[in-house]
Amino acid sequence: MRLIWIWPLWVVLIIALAGLCVCWLGWRDVRRREGAARIWGRRGLMVLAVAALGAGPAVATELPQVETNVEVYVVVDTTGSMGAEDYNGTNPRTDGVRADITAIAGSYPGARFSVIRFDSEATVQLPLTTDVRAVQSWVETFQLEYAYGSSGSSVNRASGLLTDTLKRSAEERPENIRAVYFFSDGEATDQAANLEVEFSEAGNYTSGGAVLGYGTEEGGRMRVSEGGSSESYIQDPATGDDAISRIDEIDLGKVAERLGVPYVHRTQPGIDNSVLLGGIEDLQDQLGSGHTYNPVLWPIALVMVALAIWEIVDVVPRVRGAFEARRGMREGANGVGS
Repeated sequence: MRLIWIWPLWVVLIIALAGLCVCWLGWRDVRRREGAARIWGRRGLMVLAVAALGAGPAVATELPQVETNVEVYVVVDTTGSMGAEDYNGTNPRTDGVRADITAIAGSYPGARFSVIRFDSEATVQLPLTTDVRAVQSWVETFQLEYAYGSSGSSVNRASGLLTDTLKRSAEERPENIRAVYFFSDGEATDQAANLEVEFSEAGNYTSGGAVLGYGTEEGGRMRVSEGGSSESYIQDPATGDDAISRIDEIDLGKVAERLGVPYVHRTQPGIDNSVLLGGIEDLQDQLGSGHTYNPVLWPIALVMVALAIWEIVDVVPRVRGAFEARRGMREGANGVGS
């Protein structure tokens, strides 16, 4: 058993010391009265019980932990076109991205994850970590680039950063397997940055994964703000009508070819696990063990309830006696007055 400190140590100490000091002062003032030691001793025990709750006594539970030699790199297109409403009907493409990343994270227990986003520039959002909750938190909260502030889109934006990241990992941990999952609609509005699809060098360090494409040939409109917080749609400056974003499966296919992974067109929820695993077969699972500590507070709660009942049973007769004595005094005073 160990203490996990539900409250900070200094808070527990203040409660215990201040409470016991008050109990001691209370006992000192009435120590000659019958039962004073019992009453204030009981109250001191109540103070200690509260402090014990804050200390959080806990018992260890052994849990199996699986570690693998897999590193999963999640590369996400966050340009405004990923908010186009043509996924699974008229939902934004980001709905599919969020669902698919969640499914992938669940397919690699014990793996290390990294997240790279790209729009006007590419940045590492999450360095390699085994904390799947951190990945999920990013997935739930990421926002798309503001469309009117964008410098144009290109699938190549992520190429350099991804290549450098994979290369560095391969040099530091050559025994590991690296899987890359690339999420994009492939649309390019910055023609100068999209003369030729790159990623060939990144493919030298990639053992599996997939390129997942979102959108349709018919395309979809894009709201000015992601998530429906704005009712207005992005306008095409050439026509004045609502701008339409369409998937570019040709460029997405080239990215997949250069990375050496399959391309999958994503139009609705649900994806085959064989696609998610990207053909990776030689996973090196290492089964270890870890501990989690579960607080055991119910015995302290029972002690507190027992002490509270004792306090009530002990105090009620004295309160009743004091009330009756006061009433007798009032009645006596009324009798004298009459």
